[in-house]
Amino acid sequence: MFAIFPFIVYTGSQVLGLRVGSLIPKKLAPVGPVIAIRIGMFNAGEAWMKKLMIMAWVGAMGVAAIPLAAQETNLPATNSVSVADHQNPPLEQAGQADGIWTSRGIGEGFRSDAQDIGISLGAGIETRDIGGKVAHHVLLSRIEYGHMLGNEFGAGQWYGGNFEFVEEVFGGWQYYRTSRYLTGATTMLRYNFATGTHWMPFFDAGVGGTLTNIGHPDLGSLGEFNGQIGPGLSYFWRDNAVLTLQYRYLHMSSGGLSSPNQGVNENIAYVGVSWYF
Repeated sequence: MFAIFPFIVYTGSQVLGLRVGSLIPKKLAPVGPVIAIRIGMFNAGEAWMKKLMIMAWVGAMGVAAIPLAAQETNLPATNSVSVADHQNPPLEQAGQADGIWTSRGIGEGFRSDAQDIGISLGAGIETRDIGGKVAHHVLLSRIEYGHMLGNEFGAGQWYGGNFEFVEEVFGGWQYYRTSRYLTGATTMLRYNFATGTHWMPFFDAGVGGTLTNIGHPDLGSLGEFNGQIGPGLSYFWRDNAVLTLQYRYLHMSSGGLSSPNQGVNENIAYVGVSWYF
């Protein structure tokens, strides 16, 4: 800016028909010879000075135009970012979400408000290693509703994923050794691992209540507690549609409130489908 100031002064003096020497105040007469020499240098070089001025003005205008153009178009002044990238930033940078996911792509972690409903069918085989005097094999169905508990935990880490509240209702019957019914509800806490793929493993555990007439010799009342725990695997065959496979360990007993209280322990394999929204 200051470098082109002399050219501005010189050009103005030429336009107004002034000589540079006329700009020297009388009180600067003691230094007149020096100023005269400087003026002589300017007057003697008018031809190349004018050319230099034109070149300087063109260069200055070009430099000044770069930031102005960048400001008007809201684009950076370099070529490091393309116009397309600037006008269409990725959804992750824009802070937007794609459906049920926190970023673009299946398996990248759920949004905090993502929900799901699902149905499953399962078959269980009794294990008598923890109490139980007779075998109890069952067929069950269940309906579940889930809601994410916040955004992705540990994003970018191998253990990254979402905690989920799940409420499920189940029912079915014992088909071996005698025919008996059982139905109940369980509140679960589930953890869904964010793998960035269509395959997402999960693990859940919870407690609830059961109504059953299985009775003696292992249960002593119609009302029993239940505890469930187990891993599972979800396959997203669509953005919000899931095929699930899961192993569940189911324990039923009265907690000592009735007798007998040997307990019923089932190893259950479930297959089901879920929809997220």
